[in-house]
Order: sequence, then structure tokens, then C-alpha cells
Amino acid sequence: MRFSDWIAAAASAGIWAAVLAAAGLGLMSVAVSGSFLAPLNATSHWLFGTAEAARGGWMAGPTLMGLVTHVVASLFWACVLMLALRVWPLYAPAALFVAGLVTGVVALVVDYGILPRMLSPGWHLVLPWPAVIAGFLLLGAGLGLGAIAARPIAPRAV
Repeated sequence: MRFSDWIAAAASAGIWAAVLAAAGLGLMSVAVSGSFLAPLNATSHWLFGTAEAARGGWMAGPTLMGLVTHVVASLFWACVLMLALRVWPLYAPAALFVAGLVTGVVALVVDYGILPRMLSPGWHLVLPWPAVIAGFLLLGAGLGLGAIAARPIAPRAV
């Protein structure tokens, strides 16, 4: 795979992941607190602190920084997935989807099990833990769907 194809595949997976996770987290947050934007605001806790970032509704600084942070983190995990796919070249859609889900689980373990809490996505500030876990599964599902959309068909045997 050429580098430009690799970048395009990572961008596809990252954008799918960011959109699917943000939408799912937002809908879960509406059910919990009535605020669709609370998880995005919470993602900016590394800059604005937990009290300010954990509020719901539109706030220019926390909402925009949360959105940027969420997209950048999604693109990071997409790059991790694409690097893994260089080691284990998968082409079947089901295998790519599972690889995306596994990457989402790895992201959960790294973000909430290894990194300092200040570097976590902050979703725990506004959502219960089952919703946080669901958010990472949605991230993984988006990574898998984006990888499926971007991957070439398996090379033919010559």
C-alpha cells in the first residue's frame, strides 16, 4: 500500500470512528443528562478542567476543543489500526470490523487503564461506565467500518 493510500485509509477510519462515537455518546448523554454535547465538552477537560468541561450545552471553548481533541484521538487510533493492518494484512470485511473493535478495546484499556486520568477522553465525567465502554465500542465499530470503506480488494494470486 502506498503511503498516500495508507493516509487515506487512516483518515477514513478516523473520521468514521469520530462521527460514530460522537453521535452514540451524544445520544447516550441525552438519555442521561439531556445534553448531546456533554461528552464532547468533557473531552476538553485536559485543558479547561473537570468542572468547566463537565457542563452540558454549547460552550465555544470546551465544545470546540473537545471536538478537535476527539477527532485527533480518533485519527490516532485509526493510525494504530492501519499500522496493525500492515503487520496482519486483512481484507475480509468481517475481519476488518473485528480489528476495529479490538482497536477500540485497546483504546479503552490505554485511555482508562494506563494513561493518567487527565489524559482520558473524560467521558466518565458525564456518562456512567457502561456508556463509556459503549463509546469505545462505537469508536472501534467506526474504525472497522472506515477500514472496510478504505481497504482495497485482496490481491489476486498470480
